[in-house]
Order: sequence, then structure tokens, then C-alpha cells
Amino acid sequence: MRKLKRMILLLLALLMMILPAGCRTSDNVPEDQSSEEYQESYTIPIYYTNEDHTSLILRNAKVNFSSASSAKQRLDELIGFIEDPDSLFPSETESLRSVIPEGVFIKAVLEANTSADDTKGSGNVLRIELEQDYETLSVTEQLIFRTGFSQTVFAASDISRIDIYIRNADGVSRYDQILSSDRMIIDQYDEGFYRDELRVTLYFANKDQSCLEAEERVLRLGMTESLAMGIVKALIEGPTSENLVKTMPEGSKVNDIVVEDGVCYIDLNDKFQLNHSGGEMAEKLTIYSLVNSLGRINGINYVQILIDGQKTEFYKAYIPIDSFLQPDPSLIGSRNGK
Repeated sequence: MRKLKRMILLLLALLMMILPAGCRTSDNVPEDQSSEEYQESYTIPIYYTNEDHTSLILRNAKVNFSSASSAKQRLDELIGFIEDPDSLFPSETESLRSVIPEGVFIKAVLEANTSADDTKGSGNVLRIELEQDYETLSVTEQLIFRTGFSQTVFAASDISRIDIYIRNADGVSRYDQILSSDRMIIDQYDEGFYRDELRVTLYFANKDQSCLEAEERVLRLGMTESLAMGIVKALIEGPTSENLVKTMPEGSKVNDIVVEDGVCYIDLNDKFQLNHSGGEMAEKLTIYSLVNSLGRINGINYVQILIDGQKTEFYKAYIPIDSFLQPDPSLIGSRNGK
């Protein structure tokens, strides 16, 4: 009998040694699933709005995602949390509303970022499609949606760009684009419910105008103002350092800026061209103070300069601007070649 018990104990010990780890169960894992799949807990910032869709309300939500879920599955769950505040904050049913206007959201598609020469961020691209009714919303409602939705998605996922498409009678067409570099730090208690302060690097000419030098600056942007627009306006205003020289001609103004597929299209008024003094190096410093400064923005690889909406072969007499321009680090002084 003792010999039989000893043999049974020995067999049990051998079974314990050869039993695969994946067969063990955990309190957090359903019995019909592998223990390699488990729940991961995260605290993520989610933006909601009030009943009138006039301000943003930040809530830090504790959510669980399955370790086996894909990026798309997690994104769909996140969008579900944005659409339905009650799912996370049932006690605030009366005060929280989704930033996504009712009846306009169709679908979200996660795409790989395949932009050529994209060296400034490798995050995915989120394509969202909306009903045409989105265009009838007020400017404030659209801003609430764009800002609240993008802030939440950028903070909680590896997404560097959101492309907004509108469905119409002819199919779908791109309506807007939001870059992760345009993210804002929002404070619902500030007047206008935003506070956007970003540190940037601007390039101006040195005193003898032989090269470009960097100047660090903190920009405060409005909700409707992109980072690219803020940078160009700062270049037009000129440097704060006495050791640097303004490169933009007097009277220069921005008509429009659009960033699409890694290209920043900047449309300037005719004063930007007419009021420049000329000269090969002076022209080069003006053009590349723009290109090098804008090229530091995540998602911008090239710059296309337009004058009153038109392509121009040469800026004045020396520097061609009728094609996409890339940053030129050789023009930056060795003292601060950032």
C-alpha cells in the first residue's frame, strides 16, 4: 500500500513538472481562454462637452482593455467611451455629453502612415467619415468635436494624424485634417476653454546675414489657429533677440495654410515678394527661414510657397519656389545647428 501511494505521489509530481504554464488559470482570466490573454488597466483623458456644446470637460477615465485586442479594437472601444459618457460616468448623466454630434459619425478606419520620407513621427493615421450634416453644425460645435475627439485619440493611441471625410452624393471627400502637433492643452476654466502654449524653434538671419540661427520661442495659439500658422506669424513679427535679424519683408501676411500628405502649402500676399530687397543670400535666408521653421513640425516634410494663391517660378530672381522645398540644414549656423 505504501509503495502504491509513493508511486501515485511520484506521478503527481511529474505531472506538475510537465504541465504547460498556459493551462494555469487566473482570477482575471476566463477558464475558456489562455492565460496569455488578460485585462490591462489604463487611466486615459477623455473629453466630453456640456449640454449646449459650448465648452470642453475633461475626465480621467479608468478603462480595461484585453491584452489580446488589436489597435483597431481598442480604438473602437475608445470611440465608444467618447460617444457614451454614461458607460464610464453614470453619475454624471445630466452634465456630460459626447463631443461627437448626434447622427453624424459613420465609421473610423485605422491606416498605416505610408507618407514618403516621413521622419517626424511614425504613428498611424485615423480616417473618420461623417455625414454631410456635419457641415451644417455651428463653428463652435465643430471645434468642440475636432478638439475633444482629437485630444482624446492622440493621448490614448499611436495616431499622428486624423483625416476627416464627409459623405455626400458623390461619395466621400476629405474635409479636414488634424495633426498631432496641433494638440492643445485645454483648461475648461479659461475664457474660451483653451490654453495652448507650445515651445517651438524659429530660424532668423544672423547679424551679418550669412546664415540662419535658431531662436526658441513659446507660442500661445488660439483654438482655430494651427501650429504652422502660429510659426509663420511669429516669423513675420521677427526675433526677440538683438543678435538676430528679421527675414520676412514688411507687409507680409498669410492668406492661408493647409497641410496635406506631408506638404505644407503656405499662401502669402504679394507684399512678401514685392517688398523684399533681393540678393541671392537674402532671398535664400527668407525662404529657408520659413521652410526650416515649418519643417520642424511633426507631419511636415515639404513646403510649397504660393503668392496670392499662385505658383511663382522664382521668389525674386535667384531662388526657385515653384516646387516642394525641403529644409536645408546647411544654412543653419554651426553655433546652434538644431
